[in-house]
Amino acid sequence: MTADEPGTDVLTARSSRVVAAHKLQRRRGRDKAERFLAEGPQAVREAIAAGVVTDLFYDLEADVKHSDLVDTAVAAGAHVHPCTDDGLAALAETVTPQGLVAVCRFLDQRLPEDATLVAVLHGITDPGNAGTVLRAADAAGADCVVFGTDSVDPYNGKCVRSSAGSLFHLPVVRAADTADLLDVFANAQILAAAAGGEDLYALDAAGDLAAPTVWLFGSEAHGLDEATAALAHRKVGVPIWGKAESLNLAVAAGVCLYASAAAQRRKLEWPHVVRTPRIYPARRVRAVALGVHFPFSPGGLRRRRVPFLDSTWSSQEKRQMSTENEAGLLQPEALARAVKDAAAAIESAGSLEALAAAKTATLGDKSPVSLARRAIGSIPGKERGEAGRNVNAARTEITAVYEAREEILKAAEAARVLREETVDVTARTPRRREGARHPINVQIDRIADLFVAMGYSIGEGPEVELEWFNFDALNIHPDHPARTMMDTFHIADGKGGFGSNMVLRTHTSTVQIHTMLTQEPPIYTVAPGRVYRTDEVDATHSPVFHQTEGLVVDRGITMADLKGTLDHFAKSVFGPDARTRLRPSYFPFTEPSAEVDVWFAAHKDGARWIEWGGCGMVNPRVLRACGIDPEEYSGFAFGMGVERALMLRHGITDLRDIIDGDVRFPAGLRVEE
Repeated sequence: MTADEPGTDVLTARSSRVVAAHKLQRRRGRDKAERFLAEGPQAVREAIAAGVVTDLFYDLEADVKHSDLVDTAVAAGAHVHPCTDDGLAALAETVTPQGLVAVCRFLDQRLPEDATLVAVLHGITDPGNAGTVLRAADAAGADCVVFGTDSVDPYNGKCVRSSAGSLFHLPVVRAADTADLLDVFANAQILAAAAGGEDLYALDAAGDLAAPTVWLFGSEAHGLDEATAALAHRKVGVPIWGKAESLNLAVAAGVCLYASAAAQRRKLEWPHVVRTPRIYPARRVRAVALGVHFPFSPGGLRRRRVPFLDSTWSSQEKRQMSTENEAGLLQPEALARAVKDAAAAIESAGSLEALAAAKTATLGDKSPVSLARRAIGSIPGKERGEAGRNVNAARTEITAVYEAREEILKAAEAARVLREETVDVTARTPRRREGARHPINVQIDRIADLFVAMGYSIGEGPEVELEWFNFDALNIHPDHPARTMMDTFHIADGKGGFGSNMVLRTHTSTVQIHTMLTQEPPIYTVAPGRVYRTDEVDATHSPVFHQTEGLVVDRGITMADLKGTLDHFAKSVFGPDARTRLRPSYFPFTEPSAEVDVWFAAHKDGARWIEWGGCGMVNPRVLRACGIDPEEYSGFAFGMGVERALMLRHGITDLRDIIDGDVRFPAGLRVEE
């Protein structure tokens, strides 16, 4: 199921999905779920393009105003949820909600190889400043932005909004310790942005900014602390030639990053260019030496313009050049070419989704006809009338082509739906809809059948247990954090306290204890069942879930027996190409202990190792607690989550789809086939 079906109830602030998404406004909730919120059409559009949106919440106004985004989200496989105003307000962090809030997966947080320009934020706690620096780094073409020691979470809502979509364009890495991270950049110069440092433009003139560079930026109020600043090779400042006291952090960072980016580009594209500064009594003038004579005049230095060297043009001149380029679109030949290209793009669209993308490219804000319309204001008044008529005619022609193609595609879509959803009204139908067994029950039965065929018995036990069975017998000492109310449901004693010494079992290992107390070795048993933890419902967690735990106690049992059993188990769940590997770990009830990874060739994102469960040799203390002599017998135990295996095996991304009770889910999953 990729999107909620039409007709789904409109969500309110009390709906479970809204409540779960609301928790992502806090860092703890984001880190736990590995999800964050992106608010507003710009951020949502970039998030969809990056392929990280799992859920999209929208109100009625956005459904009309931004229907293209909702359709694109559905096409991208996201769940979409219409909301009431109060439902969306619960998720929005702005005073005036923009109607769209997306739940996004954390982005890939790996340092790019061979990075030449990196921004490191150290101790920056203002999310607005951090997001604006991220946006400036993206615009300057930086390879990566690092949020270092004591810096704000890059997935903070205000930071995401301030980045204006740049968060989705370049790698953003969170580092617990800035000093440790800088060791990675052994081949780069580290420059610390600091007031009173070396003149940025003097370094530029000397060619010192062309090397691979890591910029260190501190907080706006206090800058970099001495220890961190000492890690830099040089301290660099942006000169202030006017009367301003200082620059905003984001502005200073943008100036520094652009200076480095421009120097690096000059080195790559024009290695013969050498910048030489000259000082004149009246003002500072920077000249670019290109082997060209720069004549003097009574009015001062006259620079010969070099069109391909962008850094020699002022901002005002760049804007003028941009306006001149847009004005060129008003020529009849340019408009005719724009109409021809637009018609070709629209006619080539084979689906309504592709047509929506073509509409954005041909009639959107950045399309040639829209840029031409914007350029009308830059031409003489007497020419504007004819230019406006030409632009409107071109736009009308493109719109007519679009509407004709839209009508054809809608008719084709309607015909497809009628063809694929044809109903024989004369056929006999059952009085009740045919259902299907729940995938969890099917999975548990398959696992049970596998181990019964191997000679194991199936163990069962109570879900309300004495603490001794759940903890003490398993070598979990009284001070262990798992025994607190933060992780375990304790049963009240009827007097307002928790002195009943009873809990809802947190694992099916309790069944193993019952088995060892009532049976003599050899023991070969597997215990599937429901367990409880104090987790909140989200895409990957639930307070109620299922485990399958196995136990073997016999003479001469070794880790080799455990490895062979796990390999056979993995092939039955994940396919014939599956294999397992063990990583050293610690559990109180096994010694030695290991984490189990399984190679899953059919993973939806490509073949890879995935974490599956835990295992190990039964701790001798556990055997003694159950009256078994560890000198004579040894054993192994393992435990895996049923839901996790089901999600991995079938590409399910949201645990709530399994537990919501939608009768369409098990029928659509077809686990029994």
